[in-house]
Amino acid sequence: MIRRNQFEKLTHIQLQQRVIHLESELSFYRGDSRTRDRRYLEQINMLKGENERLTLELSEITKANKQCNQARDELINDYNELLVKNTELQERIAVLEKSPVQLELDDDHEVENSQLQENNKKLQTKIAIYKEQIEAYREKERTNMQHGDRMSINLTEANEQINQYKNEVRELEEELKQRSEEFDSLFKQYEKMGHDFQGIKEKQEQLQQKNVSYQQKIPQLELEKSTAVESASHLQTELSEAKFKIKELESLKLEMLNRLENHVKEMSKLEEANNRYNEEKITLLNKIALLEEENASIHESISNISSQRQSDEKRLEKITSNLNEVFAETKQLVRMTSSLKHQLEAKTFELSKIKKEKEMLMQEVILLTEEYEKSEAKKNELEHQIEIMRNELLKAQSSLTKLEKFETEKLKLKEDLESKIDEFNMLTDHYQREKESYLKVLEHVQDQVNVYKEKSELFDTEKGSWSKQIDELRTELKETKATIVKMEEMKQNNLKLTAELQAKEIEIYKAKKDGERILSQQIEKFQSEIEMYRLKINQYEKDRDTWDKQMKQMKAQFNSLESTLEEKEIFIKQYIQQPISQTRLEHQNPLQQFNPDQPVQSQHEQSLTMQSQPAQQSQPEEQQELSAQQQAHQLSQQQAQQQAQQQAPQPADWFQRMMQQQRGYQPLPRSQNAQQGTMDFFTLRNKTTQPAGMGNYGNQR
Repeated sequence: MIRRNQFEKLTHIQLQQRVIHLESELSFYRGDSRTRDRRYLEQINMLKGENERLTLELSEITKANKQCNQARDELINDYNELLVKNTELQERIAVLEKSPVQLELDDDHEVENSQLQENNKKLQTKIAIYKEQIEAYREKERTNMQHGDRMSINLTEANEQINQYKNEVRELEEELKQRSEEFDSLFKQYEKMGHDFQGIKEKQEQLQQKNVSYQQKIPQLELEKSTAVESASHLQTELSEAKFKIKELESLKLEMLNRLENHVKEMSKLEEANNRYNEEKITLLNKIALLEEENASIHESISNISSQRQSDEKRLEKITSNLNEVFAETKQLVRMTSSLKHQLEAKTFELSKIKKEKEMLMQEVILLTEEYEKSEAKKNELEHQIEIMRNELLKAQSSLTKLEKFETEKLKLKEDLESKIDEFNMLTDHYQREKESYLKVLEHVQDQVNVYKEKSELFDTEKGSWSKQIDELRTELKETKATIVKMEEMKQNNLKLTAELQAKEIEIYKAKKDGERILSQQIEKFQSEIEMYRLKINQYEKDRDTWDKQMKQMKAQFNSLESTLEEKEIFIKQYIQQPISQTRLEHQNPLQQFNPDQPVQSQHEQSLTMQSQPAQQSQPEEQQELSAQQQAHQLSQQQAQQQAQQQAPQPADWFQRMMQQQRGYQPLPRSQNAQQGTMDFFTLRNKTTQPAGMGNYGNQR
């Protein structure tokens, strides 16, 4: 309800500014969501690259394992060949011990044995190297298995996030449908308003034509006053209908304000979704930091393995000194080789299982990529729908501008009608003109009072809205500072993202500084406007005091005029009720009883009442009436001259002017009055009191 009251106080221009501000926020949040999506895509691409790198490492490990197996088979074959040669040599030694050429053969055999020992040493060094390589590959396989488990966990989390995004996309689609329906209803309402506006324009043209005809028929208005009164009543009914339409337009305005409030609520929901996206971004960045720590640990393990290799090489150098004991341990080596065969077969079986699991993971990755592409396509569709909604918002803004134009034209029509009615009433009599001038002054004062009140209320509402906007900007600045601190912490962990983040932070900082400068400038402008309004309010208070004094004086004058008019009405009624034969004798007493300010007007009204009597009386009676009127007129002129000499100029100046205008007045014959139409006392009183009603109507505006 508080927001509704705030929107009701706002004008159409302020509402348009509010809508533009909300659209800018929407564009900002859309840009932010796009940047987030890009970052998430980059992170997914990084994870894909790491996965490919790990697959390459696994392929290299498998190739190295195959090479180790081939080398092991070659060593076993060489060892078997050496055993065969050893048996053959032993047989020869047994044969040659009996022969005389044994010594020579022994020398040859010693040379061959020395060569064989050297070859055996070389083979043992190769076997030790291959054992170390096998152990290193085992450790790598373990680390790869752990990394694969972590990747599977990350993939499950990514699937959950994708499902969440799908749900959010569905919700956004529903919201877009609802908004499209609302905009369709608004468009229909605006079309209805356009038809109503065309009808009002046609009425305005008709009224303009009527006014032209009235201006052409100004000399004949005295004969057609009764018809003009009826047309004025018809115009008043049309004005009441126009007021009813204005109320309907105000109800439509309230509906628009309610819809704007709903739009603000939807913006708050979008801000909550934005906060959720920020939290998800922070979690993903933490995961990336953990992965980087794991990569660092892997690099450390590789460095440890290299140091172990160096130590193993040193050990091999020591082992070369103890090769003389190799021949005694050949049998043990054969047994060890058999056991190694069984172990290698088990490892090959495990490697085949790992390959199958890897193929399954690759299939899952392919499915994830397909789902991600589908989600991107849906996202593009949503962006297209959002653009359509934006175009509809622009159409709604244009319709609002049309409504404002319609209201301005309607006000102009209203003012034109009122001015024409005032002109029509001003043509009746000079007394009515002066009275309407006083009423117009009062209306002008009241309009100025209302204008100043409206300006003060608008200023208060604008001040409250700007204070709220300043508080919101301060909160946004605090949030941005917190985000900047978090981004600086993330820079230390990830060196690749530092350059991009710094550039973006600089842009954000510049934009915020520009916003702060603009806000400071606007605040200064508003402060200057506040001072201007204060000065105007002070002047208005002074003017109001003076106007109050003038109003009191004018009210006193009006009260005196009303009292004189009432006395005149009483006198005219008495004159009408009395018989015609006694007019000569009884005219003088009421004239002497009246105030000195009244004689001319009362005599004029008596003449009008005499004219309003029926035309069926005889001519001698008419001559008697005319003579009585002439005598009363002369007496009233003499009394008015004496009173004007005795008294100072007061509110009776107006009556003296009327006397000067009516000195040449002579009653016309009955034939002319018959042509012009009879006029009784009640029509005269209605015409004299009509501007007061119009004044009240003007005050009710």
